[in-house]
Amino acid sequence: MKRFPKLANPFPLVGYNGPHYFCDRKKELAELRAALLNGRNVALIARRRIGKSSLLEHMKYSLEAMRPAWKVLYIDLIKSSTLQDLFKLLAAELVKQRKKGFLAKFSELEVMSRLKMTISLNPMTQLPDLSFQLRESQTTQSLSALLDWIASEKNVLIIMDEFQQVLNYPEKNAEGYLRSEMMRLPNVRFIFSGSDQRLMAEMFQSHTRPFFNSTQMMGLEPIDSNDYSQFIINHFKAYKRTISADAVEYILQVSERETYAVQKICNSAFASGVAFITLPIVKDIFVKVLLEQQGYYENVRTLLRPSSVQFQLLRAMATERILEEPTGKDFMSRNSFTNSSSILKALKALETTGLISRVVVPGKGHGYYINDALFKSWLNTLP
Repeated sequence: MKRFPKLANPFPLVGYNGPHYFCDRKKELAELRAALLNGRNVALIARRRIGKSSLLEHMKYSLEAMRPAWKVLYIDLIKSSTLQDLFKLLAAELVKQRKKGFLAKFSELEVMSRLKMTISLNPMTQLPDLSFQLRESQTTQSLSALLDWIASEKNVLIIMDEFQQVLNYPEKNAEGYLRSEMMRLPNVRFIFSGSDQRLMAEMFQSHTRPFFNSTQMMGLEPIDSNDYSQFIINHFKAYKRTISADAVEYILQVSERETYAVQKICNSAFASGVAFITLPIVKDIFVKVLLEQQGYYENVRTLLRPSSVQFQLLRAMATERILEEPTGKDFMSRNSFTNSSSILKALKALETTGLISRVVVPGKGHGYYINDALFKSWLNTLP
């Protein structure tokens, strides 16, 4: 198994750095493994910045450590805009996983020919570059053939992250094509994950859509406060450092247990070099974290215009955990809004920019939340 180095700072901000730096998720990991081992595909739906991709990377690591080991192909569809892009991402991941024994029974020549792969010399680096050549008319046939080839292996999992991206593909019925491919390969397991909860719910729960009733549905909540607190305290302790319980409680409160925000604040607290982090110290560190981001946040305010309905709506949303009734009398009167249609128009525009997301609220339809907990805190500092 891959060995991960000890980090100078135990709160990394980028990538998966091994099980030692991964917090909890035992319940979710067990649920995912149970689904796969019992022949069920999964649709994992979770809000942004909550650690979904890290969970999937951790899942991949744990499956590859099993005996017999699973072979896991992980592709992030946010990098794709067509089915051909999906093919290229899958082929590139297959080449990478081949080093771990995936399809080792086939020769390099056969791998190159089946993946439509060519090798050329990069004129800048003078190193070989791999590329995948595919005519548009060949896309679905080549992708189907590639999936058939992958299915010749045992214990295979394909993870497609940000799966709602396929809805933007120009190919007609890309969604239906992928559903038929999944059903055609009963010995290959799939996890379809996405952070756009509204679109993912429509894709997998609407009876008019191809993926309806085809997967086990699974959500992801923020990590439990007690588990997260112990995780933070233990990592400081491992480096002979201390952080007070009320300082940890403050971090989890202002971050709303959003994984990236927690890591960012803890990373900065650890980087301060202070041996004993108390509540006043962590409050000062949090102010500095917001100041680091201020340039970007000010740019957002300038682009939206401070007097615009969009920015005023963002400021009002910053005082809410989830905005459940944006055109309700209470919310509108508290924030001096008078036109419900302008609120709905602003919500749509903010959702398009990615500043906010729509979330399913059980029993109440949809609600809205600001995607970045640090941005939300910064909005609350404005006079």
